[in-house]
Amino acid sequence: MRETDPRERAAVNTDLLLVDQGPGVRVGVPPQHAIPCLELERSVDRVRELIDAEFTASRHRVRAAAVRTTLSVHALRICRVTVVPWALHGVLAAPAGCAVTVDGHGGELCVDPDMIIPVNRNDFGAARMVRRVLEGHLGAVAERMSGEPGTARRAMEGQIGFGVGSAMARASRAGAPFGPLLAGYRRLVEHAPWLGATGSLHVVEGRLEFRRTCCCLWWTAPDEEECTTCPRRRR
Repeated sequence: MRETDPRERAAVNTDLLLVDQGPGVRVGVPPQHAIPCLELERSVDRVRELIDAEFTASRHRVRAAAVRTTLSVHALRICRVTVVPWALHGVLAAPAGCAVTVDGHGGELCVDPDMIIPVNRNDFGAARMVRRVLEGHLGAVAERMSGEPGTARRAMEGQIGFGVGSAMARASRAGAPFGPLLAGYRRLVEHAPWLGATGSLHVVEGRLEFRRTCCCLWWTAPDEEECTTCPRRRR
């Protein structure tokens, strides 16, 4: 039996990782100016760089809106390369191998191809995903924002929940089967009850839709409307 070339394995892992091919995430060695995600966990100053860039790019009138939007966008992109491919294929990108560029609305999440790893979902289960990614990485980034306005705990959990639910819904719209995604989401909620309070993920006409319960304040930016998951929308 022919041994698989490392480059072939990397290509397969990359294809499995990016279920949602939309903008904001790319696989490739991060540029030198990008902020490593591990630094976001540890540094208030590096997180403030992202918030300041978002405040300027989206012309926010309210600082709290820039703060919440920054966390929402980062959570969405991290979840696109962690919880979604984990639920579907048992593959994920370690946050330690990711970095964020500071340019415009949310910048771009860059994933080092060498840090895309297959995992056994029996070993790397939902409890570990919550501990390492949701409460570990994203929870730490939220904590670095705690000196900013609009960062009550429930509000910040809401932005992380938006990232999880919206990443699942985007993957479904991209053609991924909703069954494994919904099952993965429910396993995460079992181990993180706070996640279930941040919104609802359900099947509508054969695909997943997410409705959040905590507003990101995006609608306060000039010329912007409510986002499609906004809790201010009538059901």
